[in-house]
Amino acid sequence: MCGDGIEMLPCSHVGHAYRSSIIWNDQLREAEKTVSNSYRVAEVWMDEYKDLVFERIGNYTLKTGDVSKVKKFKKENNCKPFEYFLEYVTEIVHLYIPVNLKAKGAIIKPDGKTCLGNCNLNVCLAECKWKGYWQFWEWSSDKEIRQGVNCLIPKENNLVEISECKFNKFVQWDYREDNLIKNIDTGMCLTADEENKLKLAECTGHSEQIWIWERTIKSITNSRRALK
Repeated sequence: MCGDGIEMLPCSHVGHAYRSSIIWNDQLREAEKTVSNSYRVAEVWMDEYKDLVFERIGNYTLKTGDVSKVKKFKKENNCKPFEYFLEYVTEIVHLYIPVNLKAKGAIIKPDGKTCLGNCNLNVCLAECKWKGYWQFWEWSSDKEIRQGVNCLIPKENNLVEISECKFNKFVQWDYREDNLIKNIDTGMCLTADEENKLKLAECTGHSEQIWIWERTIKSITNSRRALK
């Protein structure tokens, strides 16, 4: 973005070793520092796309700190916009870019307290936290229910799971006006049984099949207009 080059160097494996959480009691945790760094990168380099990072991380209490020096560097060096970066990278590798979404945010049961979540790649129902990527879902323009590269998909015995989109079929869903989530290929609806376990079942419209998506295409469109 700033006209630099790329060097081909021997590969290395780099990891981030977090300290014990006991050491960091009552202090800023290492994970929070990592999130704060992500905020800083987004604030400086991602232009209007930065909101995609903020809403997925969800912890709006963290601050970016002073990024004025980096923004000054960006301006003085006539760095290209993030849109240029996306266009360049997508010529080399396919990327999922969450634009033109049909719905996004939490998928909530009618009680307003229980949300659809990703529990280590298992679909689960849990108390709504209203922050954090694990309860943030997107209904893409291709009708996939996504979390990044992963999709909600049907599996054997009418169960559902989360798996990488490109390796799976039957990933298209409809979010209907009656608040049912219907898998297009199977014709069955996402259902929470009496034990709050998730499965696919015949679409009946009963309460266990009702889902409220936090922001649908209408509310997304309105929020974009408000930003202009």
